[in-house]
Amino acid sequence: MKLRWLGSIGLAAALALTACGGGDTAEGNSGDAQGESDTTLEVVGTQDLKWNPAELQAPADQAFTVNFENAAEGLQHNFVIVQSGSEDAIAQEALADGGEVEADGERILAATNLVDGGDDDELEVEALQAGTYSYICTVAGHAASMRGTLTVQ
Repeated sequence: MKLRWLGSIGLAAALALTACGGGDTAEGNSGDAQGESDTTLEVVGTQDLKWNPAELQAPADQAFTVNFENAAEGLQHNFVIVQSGSEDAIAQEALADGGEVEADGERILAATNLVDGGDDDELEVEALQAGTYSYICTVAGHAASMRGTLTVQ
């Protein structure tokens, strides 16, 4: 009897959560038809000049948020979404500005400011078309190993 009662409570809770839509995940929610999304991606820049994770997914034609954490004590990092194939040129150009870049809507699609080790930043990304993009850190010497892939579908 007690087991049946607990099972009923569990089923009711599961149905209630399903009806409410559940929570966000790294994969995100489907959003609505106007291009809005509840998708939030989490990414960490590490001490050993890597991204964690090195691959992200976002919904096509919907805005999304990237929560970027710099876990590298004593190092600055930034999170920059670029058109694939332009990584080296953008990193080279950023040297003149100490690693700072600004989104231009063509090659640089979104970028955080430089973030000190132990700090974080939130980046609102405009809707992107389906495709494969890259994300890099443009601090001098970091882009060689801090490259990730963003798949938008």
